[in-house]
Amino acid sequence: MRMDRTTFAACATIAVIVLVAALAPVMAAVTGHGATQQFLDIGLSASGVPVPPNHTFLFGTDGLGRDVLVRIAYGSRVSVTVGLLASALAVLFGALVGIAAAWAGGMVDAVLSRTMDAFLAFPFIVLALALVAVIGSSLAVSIIVIASFSWASVARVVRSQVLSIREHEYVLAARAIGANHVRIMVVTILPNVAPTLIVYTTLLIPGAIVTEATLSFLGLSVTPPAPSWGNMLADAMRYYRVAWWLVLFPAGAVVVTTLACNVVGDRVRDAFDPRRGSTERTGLRTAA
Repeated sequence: MRMDRTTFAACATIAVIVLVAALAPVMAAVTGHGATQQFLDIGLSASGVPVPPNHTFLFGTDGLGRDVLVRIAYGSRVSVTVGLLASALAVLFGALVGIAAAWAGGMVDAVLSRTMDAFLAFPFIVLALALVAVIGSSLAVSIIVIASFSWASVARVVRSQVLSIREHEYVLAARAIGANHVRIMVVTILPNVAPTLIVYTTLLIPGAIVTEATLSFLGLSVTPPAPSWGNMLADAMRYYRVAWWLVLFPAGAVVVTTLACNVVGDRVRDAFDPRRGSTERTGLRTAA
């Protein structure tokens, strides 16, 4: 995959975000500010409002006198965790269901396809509210909810691709030599849909990050006082008129992260697109 400046900047941004997430405890130790530690004496003004960015609090403080920079760093751990785990679970389960539906056909395909339709049509916020009412809000609930409403789209794409390749010569040859169904699906078919799964994973991650931020904003994900970008934005609603940094920095983190992931995902998609590759080669030959 050839990397242009935009893609390189996006990859560097993602690397920085992952590094910040990994080193969040180190950042807290260096600054001496815990993620939930309140500085009521220096973190709030005389009138009780958050203080703006300064040499002590580089990103300012929130309504409880907590360091916004440290909380954003810890919030990035939530976003990275949810983005990776929810996307991986969705792609894994979706790939299994999609391959099984296309390979089995008949009633199995019909039942699995209607199940995909049901999950695609069901509003995920309703499931989130139901799970929170029964289990309580947590990071695990967020991952389950996001994965539950992402796998169906993956399964549908994989199903359509397997339907188009299951009659190819190499699949027929595997069946002719007596390979069992599981071996054909895992060894013969799965490698041919792997590029699609890789592309889908890179494109699911930013969606999972935004969805987790939305759930946190609604109080359906990480339980306060643990920080996430979503609940930081929810807390900022009380002070956004007088404390612009409470909205700018968490929202900026969400926007920058999702934009970088989308850029990388688009570039990965282009790299696996044979039509685009042939077009680029034709253009190079024409230019030469």
